[in-house]
Amino acid sequence: MERAAPAKVADVATVRTDRRAAVLLAGLVPLALTCVPALPGGPYDSPDDAGSGLAGPGGAGGASIGGHGASPSSTGAGGSSGGGGPGAPGCALPWPVSISAPSSGASPAGTFVPFQLTVTNPNDASCAPQIPKVSCSSPFPPLSFQMDASQWFAAPLSPGQSTSRLFSVGVPAGTPSGGYTFACTISQPLGPASWAMATLTIGGSGPPPVCLSTPPTTSAILDAGLMTPLYTYAAAGLRAPDVVPTSPASFSSYDVTVNPGVSADPSQAWVGFGFNFQNPSCVDASLFSGVRFTITGTLGTCSLNVSVVTSEDSLTPRNPFGACTMEPCYPPMSGPLSTGTSTVSFAEMTGGMPMATVDARALNGIQWTLNVPTDPTTPPCVASFTLSDVSFVAGL
Repeated sequence: MERAAPAKVADVATVRTDRRAAVLLAGLVPLALTCVPALPGGPYDSPDDAGSGLAGPGGAGGASIGGHGASPSSTGAGGSSGGGGPGAPGCALPWPVSISAPSSGASPAGTFVPFQLTVTNPNDASCAPQIPKVSCSSPFPPLSFQMDASQWFAAPLSPGQSTSRLFSVGVPAGTPSGGYTFACTISQPLGPASWAMATLTIGGSGPPPVCLSTPPTTSAILDAGLMTPLYTYAAAGLRAPDVVPTSPASFSSYDVTVNPGVSADPSQAWVGFGFNFQNPSCVDASLFSGVRFTITGTLGTCSLNVSVVTSEDSLTPRNPFGACTMEPCYPPMSGPLSTGTSTVSFAEMTGGMPMATVDARALNGIQWTLNVPTDPTTPPCVASFTLSDVSFVAGL
């Protein structure tokens, strides 16, 4: 599956310090799974700005640092914004913020494009660390945002420290080609808000996902809003694993006991367990690039693989969100894994049927398969382990 080129982005890094800008920026909708706010005017223009900071579809907004106008443009005529100043000294300086994308190019409508937001705490070393608050918004109704809520600036940022986080921006399939500008605002308790702008460039429509998908509210997969009911399975003649929550009060880790028996048939030498997604049932994980989890205990002579269950490889009679209408239907699978913490990219999972690779825009679940040795000299597969810390990860 060919990956769309990331969007073209203007060089952006903007700090606003005037009171009027702070009031305007306070109205931005927080960056969330899907934000489609209307934002007339806002931080892009004000009565004494030197230009119209937002040029609309096909145009990139201007940028200013410390009140000195600069108007980079990626797809059209941008404006510059004046006013403001360098900010108060000490512990109330505006935080520099910038937005970038890995490369330039137009992306098809109906896909999400990764961007990186970087912020720096410029305050004096004597100042206490602060947790910045982020909000992103656009005046264009189709524009929506995705982020990993569990990883965005959860810890305080110390003076002089910079940090970056990934998020994704997209428009629905069928949206006209052009440039769609958005802004991200950084606010912190003591100083003024600061903001940066970038442009998502759309060039044509891409294929929609096979099921109506929704991004997850957090990177965590188990016990974190996805409402993941457990299932187990086994080949003919073998016994499925016993899987129970480690704690009755939490469903974030599971104890797994495997004693399936023996098999001499390599095509019938597997058992496993997994979790269906239910909230939503079709997950758009295109912001992420893989999964991470921890296995503690022993696998014995069993070999272990992980799969994300794609809608394309889910059998329709068993799964209302599946798109596979005729068996065999099975998801792409990783290579053999060991105990400890494993990080597996979607690109490493292959061999699915009928679609060999992972479509991260339409996931129905996650599962682990244990393979039973079939040669007569290897001891039977007996395993006992705990599965925990299951999550989506980005940047692989």
